[in-house]
Amino acid sequence: MADYDRDFLKQQFLSSIGRSWIERENAIHEFCKWMGFSRAGPNIEETGRSLINGLLRESRLEAAGPSRIRRRT
Repeated sequence: MADYDRDFLKQQFLSSIGRSWIERENAIHEFCKWMGFSRAGPNIEETGRSLINGLLRESRLEAAGPSRIRRRT
């Protein structure tokens, strides 16, 4: 994941989760599948959590409680 451009990863993450509410862990697994990986290892999980936090700071995601997120419309 370190070889990918960060903005590209953010856009792919948003595309992978759709527009409805999703649990953070499920979002990371959807992102993993979207990127063509069969399972989310520690590197992908860490990257996914970092992407979520960055997208929340940029207001491109919104959160409902500690575990649910969705794309901002």
